[in-house]
Amino acid sequence: MNILLLLGSPRKNGNTEYMADKVIEGITENNDNVNLNKLYLSKMKISPCIACGVCEKEPFCILEDEMQDIYKYIKECDVIIVASPLYFCSVSAQAKACIDRCQMYFNNRVFRKTPIITGDNKKIGIAISSGGSKYPNQFDCLEMTMKFFFTEINADFTAKLYATETDKKHVKEQTSVISEAYEIGRSIANELKCR
Repeated sequence: MNILLLLGSPRKNGNTEYMADKVIEGITENNDNVNLNKLYLSKMKISPCIACGVCEKEPFCILEDEMQDIYKYIKECDVIIVASPLYFCSVSAQAKACIDRCQMYFNNRVFRKTPIITGDNKKIGIAISSGGSKYPNQFDCLEMTMKFFFTEINADFTAKLYATETDKKHVKEQTSVISEAYEIGRSIANELKCR
């Protein structure tokens, strides 16, 4: 099974990557048949969407950059994990640039009436985020973004994992979050075995 992990944090080995790694650990320790593609979006050349309209008429994005590789990974994956710190109640700029470039999937489904990823290629979608503070509903906007993103790439929004107050306490010290991360991975591993 192919897992695509999109890391939206510009900081390597931060809270969101640690959480994502624990989910991956839960998957790989409970399923031997796993191929992981772990992409650091901050290290990739991904131009923002320029709303040129080409993908309303054609089944591709005209911009030639590393997003072309991500499209291939998205098509081939069974599980897609988006891990991003919470920036102004949403995903990071790096993650948002990648998500916005997936407008191609929406335009092909709506304008061309020809979805790029069809129903027989249903994926599992997981959202992971960490927020520095603790206030009600801080992940609502991020979750809405992820919901629409997963819909357009034909993924079920299967699980979410959020950590709060990470400015005060690194997620490594939040044992309940780490346990939940591993359990999400274990649950996904079992679901993958049934496919």
